[in-house]
Amino acid sequence: HVHFDVFQSWEVVFGEGRVVIDGDPREASAGDLIEIPTGMPHRDIHNPFDEGELVVRWTVWPVNEFVEAFADCYTHYLSRDRLNRQDEFTALQLFPILRATRAQSWLTRLPIWLQKPLIPVGAWLGRLRGYKPRYGTE
Repeated sequence: HVHFDVFQSWEVVFGEGRVVIDGDPREASAGDLIEIPTGMPHRDIHNPFDEGELVVRWTVWPVNEFVEAFADCYTHYLSRDRLNRQDEFTALQLFPILRATRAQSWLTRLPIWLQKPLIPVGAWLGRLRGYKPRYGTE
């Protein structure tokens, strides 16, 4: 995926992980800092290994409406063990956030013009499943 509205970085605190930047897989371990400039296609850092734990310090800037809603929902789902095995959102969890915040985050495998009409549909389906774009008011 790619973000046109935020810069992000990961500092590996503990363990080993992998990130893909512009199609190039890179291994990372404790002490490594990975920076993803705005507009750079990437796959977020993850632990592809069967063993071990990966702990990272994640920085996203600027803190816009999408980042605030993402963090709110992430905390909500993480504390309820409702993320996937890599502690990531499912698409149906993410669509309501993308729609509500008008985020500029896109998949790189599909043209953006095709994704734009899919986000409202995905958000509607996500809302039907009970997913919200924010939980902080509960």
